[in-house]
Amino acid sequence: MLSINSNHEPSHGLRNFFIIVVISTIAISIFFSPKEKIDIQKVNTDFARFVEIFSADNVSTEEKMKNNYSFLREVEETVKKLEHKEVSQYFSSSQVSQTALVNCMYILYSLGTFYTYNDHDGIKARKILTYAKKIAEGYVKDRNKSSVDFDKLSSEEIYRELDIIKDLPEMYARVVYSLARTYTYQGKSQDAARYFELTRYLGDKLNLFEAYLSVTSGLEVIRRDKIELSIKQGEYESARKEILSSIEALRDVISVRRVYRIDCRPNNVHSQTIVPIDEAYSRVVISEQLVKHYARLVKIVDNREEVVGYAQKIFDIYNGSKSSLGLLLESQEVVSKRTAGVYNVLGMILMLLIDKDIDINAFKGEVVTVLKIKDGDNLSVIEQIFHAAKEKSRKSDFTKPDAYNGLMLVYKKKLAQKDITDEQKLEIEKNIKHFQEERDEINKNMNRVSWEF
Repeated sequence: MLSINSNHEPSHGLRNFFIIVVISTIAISIFFSPKEKIDIQKVNTDFARFVEIFSADNVSTEEKMKNNYSFLREVEETVKKLEHKEVSQYFSSSQVSQTALVNCMYILYSLGTFYTYNDHDGIKARKILTYAKKIAEGYVKDRNKSSVDFDKLSSEEIYRELDIIKDLPEMYARVVYSLARTYTYQGKSQDAARYFELTRYLGDKLNLFEAYLSVTSGLEVIRRDKIELSIKQGEYESARKEILSSIEALRDVISVRRVYRIDCRPNNVHSQTIVPIDEAYSRVVISEQLVKHYARLVKIVDNREEVVGYAQKIFDIYNGSKSSLGLLLESQEVVSKRTAGVYNVLGMILMLLIDKDIDINAFKGEVVTVLKIKDGDNLSVIEQIFHAAKEKSRKSDFTKPDAYNGLMLVYKKKLAQKDITDEQKLEIEKNIKHFQEERDEINKNMNRVSWEF
């Protein structure tokens, strides 16, 4: 019989029982421990500090993007506290001060745009932006004796309701614009259009840059999707009319010398202005949209003279004139991600022009000079363009899979060439497989497909 006394260790079974009891006790105490109380005043103080240092601008300069990355985790940790019931109720109630409300909205807006632009996570961004919109509307409703349904109000009525609080109309307009962008990324044009129209109205009234963006990066993007659908369905005449109309609209909006407020923060902290036509990034975005439109016309028009004419317009936009640098040179002055996007479009357009039997030799010489790549046959130059785009892109940038997609298409053209050896054929097929796998892996993570004509 086993005797148990102070001079003997407990049996394995008894020892395991003691261990289980101890672990269970610890687990129960952790499970039932009260949630940490959140200091709401600290949250407000942090939001006020972030307004000074965290920007909604992730595109104009590399420095601003790097700065946002340096504060990202700290901002995320504070925003996460909004999930706490007590904090959420505070920001959704009449207790919140006007200053705390607009500071919170600005940080939510800035974080939402960060997720949209840098992480390409529209769903994650939409959750944050929808919350920001909700607390603004809730604040107005709590101060109104009558019932207010924002979904049933006109744009002017929405402005009047928001204008009772300093900076609230500006914050609301910017939130709504970014919310619309999350819908365009998922092809929900109807939801996006409604918000873009509201942003255009509020932006015009408040002189915000979002009024301009709601057209160039909003309503015209929706029209582009409509155009591409018409082309896919073979409705070329309808597509041609929409393309020409869009070209006119884009040229009109960039030509207006209007001063807009940009990165508008609560209490005019770091207030800035912008005239789009004087700013390289805005010119690059418009020029890129124009060359895409002319390329679409090259693709769908049958008249040879018109095709050559549209191709020349593409060359002119890239090369510039006495009064403008041109897209090739200006793309060197913007953030790397935008430069990569320009290169990807350039590579796709050159392949289209080759397929349409357009002479690209003179233009190719300009490309080689500006991009500082080696001269060679058409496909070798285009391959270098896509490689340059790939090198300028992070793994999380949509320009990375688009560059791989371009490389895959180049190698498919190589595979179709005559006089290649069996060994060359195997190597080309190996590269095609590699480029396709890289493209698909990144696109899958972003829930997107690569763009091409």
